[in-house]
Amino acid sequence: MPAFQICVRCEHRWPVVGQPRQWCPGCRGLLLSPVDPQRPVPPARRNFRWVAIPSAAGTPPEAQPRTGGAAALGPTPRYDDVPRWSLRDRRAVTTVDEPTRAEKLAEIAPTLLVATAVLFALAALAEAVRYGLLLFNRTRLVDPVALALSDAAVGSTQVVAPLVALAAVVAAGLRLVRVRERVYAARGSSDPRPPALIVLGCVIPLVNLALPGVYLTEIADDAGPRLRRAVRTWWILWVLGGV
Repeated sequence: MPAFQICVRCEHRWPVVGQPRQWCPGCRGLLLSPVDPQRPVPPARRNFRWVAIPSAAGTPPEAQPRTGGAAALGPTPRYDDVPRWSLRDRRAVTTVDEPTRAEKLAEIAPTLLVATAVLFALAALAEAVRYGLLLFNRTRLVDPVALALSDAAVGSTQVVAPLVALAAVVAAGLRLVRVRERVYAARGSSDPRPPALIVLGCVIPLVNLALPGVYLTEIADDAGPRLRRAVRTWWILWVLGGV
């Protein structure tokens, strides 16, 4: 059955030929948007609602149409309240799943990695300033305010930088878990490795030099040779940087 348009006035169905029409050819009423029976539209996206008309058995005898002769028009039905006998066109309620803490942490993994690099750079700068103050102190006295600021910079960066680095490692592991889930879902299977094992393999020292490369290689097997080569190159640089 081809697509059709329903008139809001005469309720006639007009087949769609070429471009959709706006006005009914019969009564010049407004036509609704096309409806394709082969591609049903969800109720939430329809611009019309189906309404059930009660049968003659549920109406009083004086309001029933006569079968013989000219049909007599009865009084216009009136209702004190909104009729409740129509079909209920329930609107689809779209539920949005709230992301979990692990998903939120995985989303900010790149930000945490950048913050870790910045904090370690500030820590190195604070140590360089401290070394410069020591050289300056060989011939002159150091201002107590400058010394206090240097101590605060060195102490704060030495505490904050490792904590942010640990959070970045955990977030990167959780992000790797999500990437593996998407890849295995595209293959039509599930990740054989539990998420906790993947995160621990990225966090535990020395172990995290080998397992992250293994995890990435497993999901890069179906990719092109360029991506596999990039993963191997990163793996080598990662091990050399850790050693």
